[in-house]
Amino acid sequence: MEIDQSTSKYAEKVSSLIKELAFVGIAIIWLFKTIKEESILLDEDLLISIFALISAVSSQFMQFLSQSLICAYYSYKNKEVKPTSFWYWLPWILWSISVIGCAIGYFYLMSYIWGKINAPC
Repeated sequence: MEIDQSTSKYAEKVSSLIKELAFVGIAIIWLFKTIKEESILLDEDLLISIFALISAVSSQFMQFLSQSLICAYYSYKNKEVKPTSFWYWLPWILWSISVIGCAIGYFYLMSYIWGKINAPC
């Protein structure tokens, strides 16, 4: 197995895990919502977490969309994407944003939960 194929295989697995973790994190945050006068409110401490997790899912979508469009364009032109091209690196940049966004989201979510557990009664 070549390095590119191996890297792609593991990147796909990480992408799948990031997507699942982000949706689970969003569901956990939803458990902490409060409803007041027909409005749904989130604690301010969860806003960074929800933003980071939504950005992780959004960047995953943008990664898959950009890869599809780039592959379609270059196969239509019968060319290969050069490793020095911006279009070669764009999916990897978006992939990195999703991994970092998920890590940040869970860091703040776990900090929030830990604070709730250790809060004085």
